[in-house]
Parts: sequence; structure tokens; C-alpha cells
Amino acid sequence: MIKIGIISDTHILRGMEKISKSILNEFSNVDKILHAGDFVSIDVLNHLQNIAPTIGVRGNMDQFNILPAYQELKIEGLKIGLIHNAGSYREDPVKNPLNLAKSKGVDVLVYGHTHTRFMKKAGDILLLNPGSPTLADQKSFMTAKINGKDISVEVFEL
Repeated sequence: MIKIGIISDTHILRGMEKISKSILNEFSNVDKILHAGDFVSIDVLNHLQNIAPTIGVRGNMDQFNILPAYQELKIEGLKIGLIHNAGSYREDPVKNPLNLAKSKGVDVLVYGHTHTRFMKKAGDILLLNPGSPTLADQKSFMTAKINGKDISVEVFEL
């Protein structure tokens, strides 16, 4: 079993003071961290890397180019896609992320950009947006436990 931390849209200019201690505590027990972009500062990536291996993508507010716009990874038996903007809109929060996930052939799509937490199983595909721990009305992040092709997700509200 692998446990991952899932976060997005931290929007932190420097340091980690704006990150809730509950996130740091929860992530201290994970094997990997997935960040779906808008770190804003490279300091956030570096700090998360000190907690656990961190895989991230570039968001529209990230001025550093060391991260790709999209990444795929295999964790246990699941193929996971990671992107910042999956084209999710409030009118239909499923359509565009689901189409993207299908086109990439992933089991799970983790994305951000909207600052709104979202989790939906659409057929065989799980769509996950952890929201934002700093800018959302309902600040949040997620963890997931993966065992083979089974995944269980826990949502944390701040």
C-alpha cells in the first residue's frame, strides 16, 4: 500500500507560513506528494520535497519552468495523470476533465486551478481536485491510499 498527499493551488510567494500545520502533519506520513500546480514559489516545491518525494506540474501562476504542464505516473496498479487546468468549469465540472482523462488513458486524474474541491467517480475514472489550502472559501487538501488498483481518498477541510 502507498499513501500519497494531494494538494494544489498553494499560491505561496515565499516560505511555508501560510501552509496549515495539519497539512504538514498529514503529509509527514505519506510516501509521495502530488501537487497540481500554482505553487507560485519554488520554495513550496523544495519544502514539500523535504517531506516526501514530490511530483508536480506547472500552473498558470508558476513562473519557473522546471516542471512540465502534465505528468503521468504509475502507483501500484493505477495510472495517474497530473495537470493544473483540466478545463473544468462550474457549469459542468465533469465533462472536460473526464474527456482529458479518457484521452490520456488514465485511471485517476488529479487537477487543480479552480480552487474548488471536487471528487467524482465517472465510470472507471476517478477525478480528483483537492481545492486550495490557502485561497478557497472551503480550504482543503486530500490524501489517498492505493493498494493495487484500489484507491481510497480522504478529504481534509481546513
